Amino acid sequence: MSNDALMSPAIAKHSQQIAEVLSMKATVQDLLKSQMKEDVHFGKIPGTGDKPTLLKPGAEMLRMVFSLRTLCESSDIHIASDDDHKTYTVTIHIYKGEHEIATGMGNCSTMESKYRFRTQATDRRVPKEYWDTRDKALLGGSQFSPKKVKGQWMISERMEHDNPADYYNTVKKMAKKRAMADGILTATCSSDLFTQDLEDLNANFQVYDGVEEKKKIIILDEKRVERESEDSQKTVETESPDSKLLREEDIFHYYPTGDMDTDFLLKTIHDVAPDWDKVKKIWPKVQSQLVSITEENQVKIIAYKDMVKAFHVGTNDNPE
Repeated sequence: MSNDALMSPAIAKHSQQIAEVLSMKATVQDLLKSQMKEDVHFGKIPGTGDKPTLLKPGAEMLRMVFSLRTLCESSDIHIASDDDHKTYTVTIHIYKGEHEIATGMGNCSTMESKYRFRTQATDRRVPKEYWDTRDKALLGGSQFSPKKVKGQWMISERMEHDNPADYYNTVKKMAKKRAMADGILTATCSSDLFTQDLEDLNANFQVYDGVEEKKKIIILDEKRVERESEDSQKTVETESPDSKLLREEDIFHYYPTGDMDTDFLLKTIHDVAPDWDKVKKIWPKVQSQLVSITEENQVKIIAYKDMVKAFHVGTNDNPE
């Protein structure tokens, strides 16, 4: 008995479409294994499980492979506030030939914390009493946080950007990236291979923005603490009852640029920053991706890597 005879009428009616979907999924899987590069076309983001997240270059590759055409529509909504904040919504229509096969949606707002806020250092030192209770009232309120500046624990203040318009273009592009990933995943039936879209990356993009967050603690052994300079030792001893505990974000924190590709590379370095050998291992991969971002942001990434290197030089980790 032939396979066709075993098919239900419904399956037989749509057998061609089913074959096309299976072929498309097989192509995506082959691309993922043979052509796509981790941290370039996709990335595995902490907190999203083992399934990779589709990045903008990956979405563009899938669009080209399947000869998809996109049509973008955008709208912006002014948020009722004194600071002229905006939310951008982008809809991307995905076409195969003349037929629309999927729609992707994404939005981004200047009210999102990484666009809304900035941190500014004050000239006040963190009082010793703070380390006993972690009571932010001792710093001046919930908008204040400790930040290490040139070996000294200083109080920094979280402030709103005074001109949200500076981020209009960045936020609009971010909305487009999210819509593109959403639409391409739908059009190529790839949601079972990748996480939902760039929203996953944004939601798990834990960066230190001057406000304390619960993150893993690095425990430095006594010998390493003793290797720090005399000034740094004095500072640490007056900061906390346990001078061996240093939080990762206080040492290796960085400021988001607003460009997803740049911030992803910064995050890649940040995640391994406590171990210089790991930084050296991932640096060639990061370096190979610098061509995809602006020269200004390339300088920021190189400067951040050099800052991490300088820290390890100071702790006698002998970076090459």
